[in-house]
This record gives sequence, structure tokens and C-alpha cells, in this order.
Amino acid sequence: MGDSSTTLARWAWTVCVSGGLSVNAARVLGVLAWRAGPDHRAWPAVEGIDQALSVNVRTVQRALNVLKDHGLITPLANQKGGRKLTTVYLVNFDFTLTPVVTLLESLPNGKGDSFDPKRVTVSSVKGD
Repeated sequence: MGDSSTTLARWAWTVCVSGGLSVNAARVLGVLAWRAGPDHRAWPAVEGIDQALSVNVRTVQRALNVLKDHGLITPLANQKGGRKLTTVYLVNFDFTLTPVVTLLESLPNGKGDSFDPKRVTVSSVKGD
């Protein structure tokens, strides 16, 4: 995995979107990926993640559970940190992107939907 924060954020976003996961799950995975060392382990406090993302603690906890349930992170152990024990997570950078590749290959000409004038919605502009 590259060490660029942009690369890590793109990876986190791609795997979460391909798996149908929430934006919050993608953001939390991005923080974990960015904080992970060369051994792919990260142990940021939930309270630090919530502050970094401007979300509440419960949102971070739910996102961590979703990421764990989908195999994107693996909780390994607890480590003494600050006032409490902090969980050490293994970030599974080897997560397969097969669903994304399959989706892209299924699109016509690999460019997306073809234009269908019957599906166009005309919206009114305010002030008309």
C-alpha cells in the first residue's frame, strides 16, 4: 500500500463503496489506514477518531463494527493507552476489489449508462 494519504483515502472509499458500506465506515477506515504502520496495525482511540471526523463516539463504534463484520479490519488485542485500553486493529489492505471490477466491466463501453431521453427530468429553476 502506498504511503500517500490520498492513496489511502481512495482505497478506503473504493472498498467501502464497492461493499455498499456507509460514508462513515469509509471515513473511519481511512483514518485507520492512514494511522497504520508498516505492519498494517493501528490503534487510535475511538475518542480521537470521533474528533478527527467530527462525529460522535457511537458513530465511530458502529462504523468499526461494520468494518469488522465485512473483514476490512481485524481487532487483535488491547493495548494500555491513556485512561483506557485501546484496541489494536489490523487493516486488511489485501481486501479484494472484485465487486468494483465486475461492476465496471458490466457497464456499456465501460463509460456508464447510455443516454435515454425518457429518463431525463426537467427541473424548474427558482424564479421562473
